[in-house]
Amino acid sequence: MRHFFGLLITVMFACCVGGCAMLESPYGANGGYGAAPALGGYAGQYAQPAQSGPLTPAQAAQLEAQAIASEGGDAMTTLQWDAKRGDAEAQQYLGMFYQAEWQQTLMMPYLTRSVVWTRRAAKQGLPLAEYNLALMYMGGSGVTRNSRRAVYWMKLSAAQQESDAQYTLGMWYLGETPGVAKNLPRSFELFRAAAKQNNGVAEYCLASAYQNGSGTAVNALKANYWMHKAAAAGVVGAENYVSVASGAKNLSQPNSQADSQSQQPTARPNMRRSGGLALTSVRSLPQQGAQNGTSGTGPAPIHATDGAFHGPPSLAALRHNALDIIHAAQSGNAQAECTMGDAFFIKGPKHSYVTANYWFGKAAQQGYAPAEYSLGVTYNFGYGVRQSYSAANYWFQKAAKQGYASAEYDLANAYDSGWGLSKNYATADYWYRKAAKNGDARAQTNLAGNYDSGSGVSQNYTTAAFWYLQAANQGDPVAEFNLGLYYYYGHGVRQNYTTATHWYLQAAKQGQAEAQCNLGVAYALGYGVPKDYTTGAYWNRKAAQQGYAIAESNLGTDYALGQGVPQNYTAANYWYRRAARQHEAHAELELGYAYGNGQGVTLNYAISHNWYLKAANDGSVTAKYDLGVDYASGHGVALNYVIANSWYRKAAEAGSAYAESNLAYSYYAGEGVAKNYVTAVYWYRKAAKQGLPIAESNLGISYFRGEGVAQNYTRAFYWNHKAAQQGYVPAQIDLAYAYMWGYGIRWNWSTAKLWLLKAAKQGNAVGEFGLGFVYKHLAPVNYVAADRWFRKAAKKGNAWAENELGNAYWFGQGVPQSYATADQWYRRAAEKGIIRAEVSLGVAYSNGEGVPKNYATADSWYRRAAKKGSTDADANLGISYHQGYGVPKNYFASHRWFLRAAKGGSARGEYNVGVDYDFGQGVMRNHTTADYWYRKAANQGYAGAEFDLGCAYYNGSGVRADRKKALFWYKRAAFNGSKRAEKALLQIKAKP
Repeated sequence: MRHFFGLLITVMFACCVGGCAMLESPYGANGGYGAAPALGGYAGQYAQPAQSGPLTPAQAAQLEAQAIASEGGDAMTTLQWDAKRGDAEAQQYLGMFYQAEWQQTLMMPYLTRSVVWTRRAAKQGLPLAEYNLALMYMGGSGVTRNSRRAVYWMKLSAAQQESDAQYTLGMWYLGETPGVAKNLPRSFELFRAAAKQNNGVAEYCLASAYQNGSGTAVNALKANYWMHKAAAAGVVGAENYVSVASGAKNLSQPNSQADSQSQQPTARPNMRRSGGLALTSVRSLPQQGAQNGTSGTGPAPIHATDGAFHGPPSLAALRHNALDIIHAAQSGNAQAECTMGDAFFIKGPKHSYVTANYWFGKAAQQGYAPAEYSLGVTYNFGYGVRQSYSAANYWFQKAAKQGYASAEYDLANAYDSGWGLSKNYATADYWYRKAAKNGDARAQTNLAGNYDSGSGVSQNYTTAAFWYLQAANQGDPVAEFNLGLYYYYGHGVRQNYTTATHWYLQAAKQGQAEAQCNLGVAYALGYGVPKDYTTGAYWNRKAAQQGYAIAESNLGTDYALGQGVPQNYTAANYWYRRAARQHEAHAELELGYAYGNGQGVTLNYAISHNWYLKAANDGSVTAKYDLGVDYASGHGVALNYVIANSWYRKAAEAGSAYAESNLAYSYYAGEGVAKNYVTAVYWYRKAAKQGLPIAESNLGISYFRGEGVAQNYTRAFYWNHKAAQQGYVPAQIDLAYAYMWGYGIRWNWSTAKLWLLKAAKQGNAVGEFGLGFVYKHLAPVNYVAADRWFRKAAKKGNAWAENELGNAYWFGQGVPQSYATADQWYRRAAEKGIIRAEVSLGVAYSNGEGVPKNYATADSWYRRAAKKGSTDADANLGISYHQGYGVPKNYFASHRWFLRAAKGGSARGEYNVGVDYDFGQGVMRNHTTADYWYRKAANQGYAGAEFDLGCAYYNGSGVRADRKKALFWYKRAAFNGSKRAEKALLQIKAKP
């Protein structure tokens, strides 16, 4: 009928006084009923970016081009004018703008324009344009692929110190780019040039070159230096490397390998994300027109089913029929009068509305229901008459009493909204039901909405689903969308993702933005359809282009992750920003993440914090957690644990497992709150019950240490096991030590080795060290395997592994014996503060083993270890002062150091204190006191003390002479390797 009315209008314009056009609802396609929000934004943990931190020049220029374009109007016109006049920078920005437009629309004219303007700027010598043109030639983007030309333009850009060009050219020379000859030294030089300009990714590549000897000699120190610089710039690969190399784990490393559980719980998990794609669980269905601020009247073709003519007649027939209609109307035929009213109403403007109302009035006076309804519409909106809800409702009632469905619907809407009538939900429901039974799709949808929400009727999803189906079968897009929701959630129907996506598709084809958005989610997650990111992004874009905030946010996620579109953080932030203008919390959260990580924007913690605050105020639980992280780390705000905990608590009370875990740690460590292990356990338990591995692990530690709960090794094992099964490395290591020493489970070295192997295979240095420890100290001993794992951990900077490698080379265990190599490993460990390595290095300098003998250097290492409480270092310093090694001989100083060692439990210190008292060196001579210290050392199995104690009993020195006791101590000393004791026993045996 729509085509017929169009032609009828043309004929009437020629035959009568004016033309007309179809009347359209001022409220859009949804008429009087609102649309439900879509299922939600899906954007979880980002794939880690190659580089974050400050923008590169290319990224900054891209942002500037985007900013100019976003200003629209005059700014864009000025840019185009300047470009045409030959301004190189304007040409460059215009090229980048069209490139971005092409990426978003995939329309080839944009790509062609991008190439044209980029080439013009490049020919004027702009390095960034040369760089972009090179990429176009290498990728065949808008031009024929030509690697020779790509290298030519990239070299020109690199020669002008464009760091991105230097880095990219360096990558090409690595030999993995078709058409570019491999040249490792040249690649290295380019990486170094870009790195000197603080290009983070180039710094990372330079570090890798030094590590692997790619184009240069291997240099661990330089590799470490550049890796740390890249990490500081936010390059994720470098951050991960530095984190692992530092031996970071959730528990502080024990001084004894066996004491793995004497550790502290993990600090707060400062991760910004906790998972992959996610659907919101909030579902809202359409309500009455009153709740949407509209009258609900939707007079789109006024009565398309009531016309006198059907089918596609010929043009001649239409002309003839049009004249017939005119004559019939002039003769008083109500149907023809109403049709004339339609024609003039559609044409407008005011004078035509007046004429339309004239004809509607003539037909209405004859009781013709479609005309009565049309008069109601004109009064409802004030078309050609003074707007009056009362008059509108009068005519709606007259048409409704004749069973005219559209009038029944609008009359129901009037009772529902109270426009022109007293609100009466029961009466509204009565007329909605009549309109619905008479086939009005809008009424069927609103009636379904009433049953969904329980408005005026008892809530009943099954009945709601029935009415949604009736409306959907008539092609109502809102009903189709809501029926899709019903099948998605299983409300009133059996849950079926395939059927849900079918109805989403029907609504989406009609331009229903919410359905388009949910269809995009369905393809992204593979719900009811094969997973297809490209199709998902297509539907997200369709909805986003209508300004639907959730779809805009989802499209931002597509660009951020490179799902179905080329990864582009600038484009991602553009769409996030559009959604954020509508207070879409997820988009605000992602913008906070972008600024907090320099992802597509300049790193700025203050701006990041502000976006998190906006998202939190708009209901994002994750943003509340992130605000806590900001205050706990001082990112963008002053460090304040009290405020951090207030945000953690808000997020925790909303169910955030990460916030619960961080709040627990605050109570454990006493950060911003009074230290309270019981409360810490309470929050750890809540997070652990949600399956957060770090909380499970820390709850296990609480049980192990008996902090906040009764000590229980079995429960500690249970929680560590749950965390370990999720791949949480610190828990795997703790579980291994539990099996190794029988804490909460029967000891089992084989199982311990398996858990350590799991951690080691994830590249964890502590796990690698632990595996080496197992091979070295637990049967069957395998020094070669132990050294292999120690070496893996040592390459990551694990100091304990470096010390063990020092021991291996010192004693020749699994490797050729070499004091020099041992000392190198000892030095690396000692410089990281390992006390045993400091003492071992001191011994090497004292004896000149692997290094030139130097008592002064030896003493300096002993002193470093002694300050940290090493009794071995105390005893060695005592010897230095006793013998005058590197220091003036001083028995008093020597005695003080021996006494420090003795009080620390050192058998060697106890023995030497005994010697001092025995010979009066640095103290008054006293054989009784000497024997006291000899006995303490002897009780620890120190052979020298056992021998001297035997001498004391044999000679009666400080004790009563006792041959039997003397023989006892001599035998013990001989058993422990004392040659002097063996000789004494032979002499005693030789005497009669």
